Amino acid sequence: MLPTLYETFLVNCWEEREQIIPLRMTTLDALQLLARENVSPDLIYIDAAHDFESVLEDVRTCRKMFPKAALVGDDWAAEGVRRAVETVVKEEELEPMLGSNRTAWWLKTECRYSQE
Repeated sequence: MLPTLYETFLVNCWEEREQIIPLRMTTLDALQLLARENVSPDLIYIDAAHDFESVLEDVRTCRKMFPKAALVGDDWAAEGVRRAVETVVKEEELEPMLGSNRTAWWLKTECRYSQE
């Protein structure tokens, strides 16, 4: 499945293609590209490395560069992912904004837009 994973993602998200910008690169490279292009994402989906240090850097960088973007990720059951997200949440006192289930996590932020 890995050789066609990206293409499968594109097919599955076809109806949302006007709202999604898939970036096939590391999280940090993608964040730098978005900043250079003055793109201000509403939501950033993190699905990269699962070790503590990598995830910690990804989440911290997302929060620093795009503090109003909601963050979402998977692999919550992976110890490195869970510890890294919980570390940032504790550092920034964001406990009420963190949600998770067995497989995913999300970090809500203030809403920039009304629901009208």
